[in-house]
Formats: sequence, C-alpha cells, structure tokens
Amino acid sequence: MTSRTSNKLNKVTGRTPLLSFGEAIAIVSQRLNASSGRAAAVVREALKSGELRIIRDDHVDPISGSLFAIVEKDFIDWLNRQMSSIATMPLAARKQPDRERARQAAIELWGTAGPPDHLSNSLICREVGEWLKKNGQAADVGDATILRAVGRR
Repeated sequence: MTSRTSNKLNKVTGRTPLLSFGEAIAIVSQRLNASSGRAAAVVREALKSGELRIIRDDHVDPISGSLFAIVEKDFIDWLNRQMSSIATMPLAARKQPDRERARQAAIELWGTAGPPDHLSNSLICREVGEWLKKNGQAADVGDATILRAVGRR
C-alpha cells in the first residue's frame, strides 16, 4: 500500500507523505492479515498513543470524512515498533478488552455463575463499574459492554 502521494513526488514538492485513515487501515489489515474492523482498532490505538502527527489535508478521507491525515513515517514507525506485541496478543484481548475486564470483574463479584437473576441491570453495571475502579481497571467501560459480559445482552 502506498500513500496518496509517491515518494518521488514528495521529494520534488517537499510535501510530507500522508495516509488517510482508510489507507492506514489497509496497511494494518495487510500486515496483520486482519479484518478491517481489527485493523481500524489498531489504527485507533495508534492515534491514542500520541506518537503520530496528524495534519490538516486538502483531501477528504472517503472513509472517515476527515480533512486530516496521518504522517506516513510516524504511522509506519509506530506500527513497526508494535508489530510483535500486536501479533502475539491473544485474539480475545485484542478484540474485546473492555468486555473481558468486565467479565473478570463479574466473576470476582458473583463467581462463574454470574450475577443473580434478581439483580437489575443498572445495579450490575454499577457494581461492576465500582469493582473496576477499585481495582484500577476502569477505562470508560460502558453499560452495554458490562451487560454483554454477563450475558444480559
């Protein structure tokens, strides 16, 4: 996958090679042999890392509708550093880390049988959320994720 502008053109124009979000997803998908959804999650993780330069671009990304693009070199460098940890991470941990943490919290609270039937969904969400916070694992785990983790959705 090449960026929107070729390296030869960039040497002539002096422009920084850029990637749209869609192009970054395609690179990850190809490198990891992953689905586009999984690749998009990796790109989001890269963006959250704070290690990428995002700059305004005059080309609207057809996937995200964004007027911003990722500096190609930053993204490739980040991806190269992350490849071993991304590739060796268990699939469940890669795809659903919040749900897995919520499931573990529910097991700690109620055992493998899960929450009792008489508990309301809101009480389950509150208790799991409190347990996650108390154990330093809360990172905006939503109620829907918690309810899926305990089999209520």
